[in-house]
Amino acid sequence: MEINSQFEPVFTPVEADRLDPESGLEAAAAPGAEANTAPAGDGVELRDPLECRLAELVQGKDLDDPQVFSSTSRLILQEILSSVFAEGLLNGLDRKELLDTFQNFIQDDPSMKEVLERFLQSLAGNP
Repeated sequence: MEINSQFEPVFTPVEADRLDPESGLEAAAAPGAEANTAPAGDGVELRDPLECRLAELVQGKDLDDPQVFSSTSRLILQEILSSVFAEGLLNGLDRKELLDTFQNFIQDDPSMKEVLERFLQSLAGNP
């Protein structure tokens, strides 16, 4: 399996017909559809709820410190796994072992490590 390490966050504008005219918020998307980030007109940016939670976890962290990066990336992985997998599935697994496996896989693969580093930096608002 080849992994493309050229992580480029891509956000497309929300189509006008998907906005609720009264609130200016994006209407509920079809299951499996991704939420987009787009200006809402008043300088307010619509963001995916998961992306917002992840950005909050990274906010104010010194990602250049290896220990901070490791603990923050673990929190990010935990949040992503919790959002992707049903709670019932996660309850049947050893979460520490699952997180260890994912974190080790990423750290052992230079391409994946670079993607994660760039992802965390983009969440933190760093170029």
